[in-house]
Order: sequence, then C-alpha cells, then structure tokens
Amino acid sequence: MHYLLTEHNAYFITIRGCREDFPRNMTAEETKIMKDHFDYLQGLMEKGKLIMAGRNLDNDSGYIILNIKSLDEAKTLMSNDPSVKKNVIQPVFEEFRVSMLKC
Repeated sequence: MHYLLTEHNAYFITIRGCREDFPRNMTAEETKIMKDHFDYLQGLMEKGKLIMAGRNLDNDSGYIILNIKSLDEAKTLMSNDPSVKKNVIQPVFEEFRVSMLKC
C-alpha cells in the first residue's frame, strides 16, 4: 500500500439537486441527464481531472473532488456538466488541499 503526500490544491464540490426529493424521485428526463452527468465525470477522470465522485446516502448530496489548479477551472468544468447546464443539480465549491492520497 502506497500513500502520496502532497501539498496540491484541489476543489471539493458539493452538489445538490434542484428540488428536495431529488434524486429519489427523478423524472425520465432527469434520469437521462444524470447518465450524461456520470459520463461527463467519467471523461474528467480519464483526463486526470477528477479524483473522486460519489453520493451521500444520508442526505442525497453528491461530492466531487477535482484535481485542478484554480477555482475558475473548477467552475468552467462544472458549468459544462450536462446536469448543471440543465439546472438539475447545483454545485457549491470549496478549495481543498489533498494531504494524503492512497495510490
């Protein structure tokens, strides 16, 4: 097991749905958009820009950690996410320093 110690900044993004019962009661259109969202994030991972993405099962929030250098880049990447473009989710950005990462 290897651990990488780093002083690299990343961006932690909390995503919340457009309404209180999202994603538990998605419409067919929202389901398609969220598949496009997943595909978009998968593309970011392949480019080395995404560290982690997942869903909090207690409160239906999602979390994304981006491996990028600026808030502007984080906002640009998220504004190109199909689910943000279609107003299905809303991102909240926080700068995050990765101190230790299991490789």
